[in-house]
Amino acid sequence: MQLVFNWEGDFLTEFKAKGFYFDDLSLVPVNGMKSKERRRQLEASVPSLATRLKEYKPASVVTVGRSVDSLIRKAVEVAALDIPIHSTTYPGRFQGLRDRFQQEMAEIIPQL
Repeated sequence: MQLVFNWEGDFLTEFKAKGFYFDDLSLVPVNGMKSKERRRQLEASVPSLATRLKEYKPASVVTVGRSVDSLIRKAVEVAALDIPIHSTTYPGRFQGLRDRFQQEMAEIIPQL
């Protein structure tokens, strides 16, 4: 993410100072869960994310990873926010995915 924004210094401090937030759909770690259990946890997390979104009052949302895009969109809908939602590839461990993520974010960042 730091490479995408191309900021120097303490990235997280700068990110927050510019009004950006990092948040997870689920506050319960889902890595290592079996597929069905993970999906249930993520679906159950929509109301909690919606509540946090209401508090943040974001101007837009960027979903990192298309596998959760529909759930994030549902949280935005539950929060009754009429804002742009952008979706990106999860950068993952493969360079091709990271490159794709960086290209997608390069198109999104000017809109934020």
